[in-house]
Amino acid sequence: MLGVGLLLISAIGCCSANSFLMLLLMYPINGLGLSLVTPMTRTLIAEYFPEEERAGSMGWLIAGGSLSWVVGAQVITYLAGIGGWRLPYTVFIVTTLAIGLICVRQFLPEPDVGDRRTRVNLTDGIKAVMTNRSAVSCLISTILRMASFQLILSYSASYFRQHFMLSREITSILITISALCFTFGSLISGRVVQKFGRKRVTVIFPLLAGVFFGLLTNVGNQWLTYVVYFLGPFCMGIGTPSVVSLFLEQIPSYRSSMMAFNTAFGNMGGAIGAALGGAILLWSSYSSLGIVLGSLGVFGSILIYFFVKDT
Repeated sequence: MLGVGLLLISAIGCCSANSFLMLLLMYPINGLGLSLVTPMTRTLIAEYFPEEERAGSMGWLIAGGSLSWVVGAQVITYLAGIGGWRLPYTVFIVTTLAIGLICVRQFLPEPDVGDRRTRVNLTDGIKAVMTNRSAVSCLISTILRMASFQLILSYSASYFRQHFMLSREITSILITISALCFTFGSLISGRVVQKFGRKRVTVIFPLLAGVFFGLLTNVGNQWLTYVVYFLGPFCMGIGTPSVVSLFLEQIPSYRSSMMAFNTAFGNMGGAIGAALGGAILLWSSYSSLGIVLGSLGVFGSILIYFFVKDT
């Protein structure tokens, strides 16, 4: 509730901002709210569902997040075209967050976690996570995986625009299809995990995604590039719910701490991938960018295979 409430406050502040400085001041509040919502929703999945159902439930949660990018981008663009940049905040963003806050308050039951006075403190959670080799390996792999994913999130549009001379409209369509591929992969992740096993899916599909990311800027042929561009997020979509489900069980007593660290390390990986990608493009080419960032995703999967325990 606190996280969604902070997101709502940030949206209202942006909507009513009378200067660019006020917009900038609202963004840290948005980041703080998101950093609370993301790990806590994933932790609640572990509290609400038995272990064999978590990958599927996590898939729906992650698919909803990726689908919101597709729907939200179109709605915001349409509303901004009608009434300027404030209208999407007023009609869509503030309204959606208000509904979300009501839903959290009314429909999410409080998990049974025992006496609140006996709950572990922050120091205990940090110590438990950072002294567990398997948990630390999970976090390092998250950095590598999210750094690799920046090839899609941060650089794919620029690559298409510069290399194939595509228009903004066509590039937008490709991004939308790619996001839908990720969504579809997330939705079927639970079934794939049930068939092949959680750790196997956690290793294989992010590894395949890293390979596809590396190929994206190196296959040369335009149509093959599009195929690779859709297959990478599809594999990433299958692997992500399985990854989170496996990571949740590394230290069952400290799931919230583990998810908080995983979110923080994921953000760190995204920043590292974006910065590293920029440096590579300054000194080299898109071909090198694909090889380096794609390899990071492969190394992240190898790390999970050798050092992360399967509970």
